[in-house]
Amino acid sequence: MKTIINFFAVALIALVFAGCEKDDPTHTVRFFLENPSAGRTGVWAKPLTLEGSGLTYYVKPDPLITEANITNIQLVKVQSGHMAFLFHLDEFGTRALYRASVADNGRMLILVVNGNAIGARQLDGSISDGRLYTFTELSDEEMEKLYEELVDNTAAVQELKRHHGY
Repeated sequence: MKTIINFFAVALIALVFAGCEKDDPTHTVRFFLENPSAGRTGVWAKPLTLEGSGLTYYVKPDPLITEANITNIQLVKVQSGHMAFLFHLDEFGTRALYRASVADNGRMLILVVNGNAIGARQLDGSISDGRLYTFTELSDEEMEKLYEELVDNTAAVQELKRHHGY
């Protein structure tokens, strides 16, 4: 009887620590495509407002790219001296971005993190390499903090995808 209790105690402890092995993803990262037909009969779009500038864009209801499509994130400083996020996309995200950058050239792509619109970029040419540069309205310090969190989040999402065979 004592052996059985010890076995179950060890098994329970192993389960508890196995659950603590990796943090679950905590951030949603979505890119929404501006809907040029917003307001026309039969066309539905949702408004997204950038917190800093107050600019409002009407976007298609479903995201073009989600955190599941992001394989890596970098924080880069561009020639102008401004900070930007560089998102590296998986095959699905790369195809979706390429199609949108060709078919919807000139439209805006809105970056939404945890439900908050924080950045936008215009699709000003075809993007076929799966690398998406995006500026935000965040300060450099806020971007650095968010970058650290998003790197961990991206690793957790990619681990979940591998674990589930995606």
